[in-house]
Amino acid sequence: MSLCFYKKALSVFCLLTGFFSLSLLTGCESTRVDNRPKISANSVNEAISGVRANQENSQPFKAIGKCRAKFFSGGHGYDEKFSVKLWISPPNRLRFHGDVFFDPRGIDLGANEKFFWLVTKPKEIRSYQWGQWSKTTKFQNMIINPAQLLEAFGFLADMSDENTTLASLHRSDLLVRKDFMGRYKDRVYIDNRSRMISKIEYFDTNNEIILITELGNYKQIADSFKIPMSIRIISNPKAAVEEMIDIKITLRSAKTGEIKDAIFLNRPKTKGFKRISEYTADGFVVDQLR
Repeated sequence: MSLCFYKKALSVFCLLTGFFSLSLLTGCESTRVDNRPKISANSVNEAISGVRANQENSQPFKAIGKCRAKFFSGGHGYDEKFSVKLWISPPNRLRFHGDVFFDPRGIDLGANEKFFWLVTKPKEIRSYQWGQWSKTTKFQNMIINPAQLLEAFGFLADMSDENTTLASLHRSDLLVRKDFMGRYKDRVYIDNRSRMISKIEYFDTNNEIILITELGNYKQIADSFKIPMSIRIISNPKAAVEEMIDIKITLRSAKTGEIKDAIFLNRPKTKGFKRISEYTADGFVVDQLR
């Protein structure tokens, strides 16, 4: 074949290649996902609109999953993995069971309208803690507390313009709640695309972060009702490793449905515990020796 033929063939090939490349580029452009953050909220009410709507549509549900807990006790480090069961009836009923050391209720966290409790049976962390909502608002020395877990599922305490300030971050609306003395109580991060909570930071009276809750992998389990399937709780994040507690709960499945009252009303019996710790006003603990 002549040299002229090869030149023409090469020209056609280059033209087709260029056209194909342009098609790919324009095709990618039309299907590209827009990851840019949405415009931030203009008010506290707007920022929590998604959380509030989710709460209004909430229903009782139960869930199962797994938990990984890293902590120190008695000078020894532990990295425990165990299965969990969870029952929640909005807005203030909760029961959480952790299957540890061959006991399906080795960890028992619960709350109802009047009481709350955390009972841990393994000897390394054995304790019985309880209290009445009318007497306490703080939870000192609790590995995991009911108020924190309820807020993780979106059942926030009062958030109004009077006690909350709003700030805008790149991908979040930041809500800062303070007490009557102007000290930080907590900071709530709300994703400005999903309008769901992504993180909550809790503070002590010295404005130091003592607890962090990270939330993700939201799943809709009923009409207009979502829950986080991944919850990470970090206690004492700025302390030494020996003082930190890192808990990650990963729910495998969750479904709504009626839950019997007994699940939330039957507080564990105190038999077998030598010390019963009761939370009183401002989080002080009174120990009852037996």
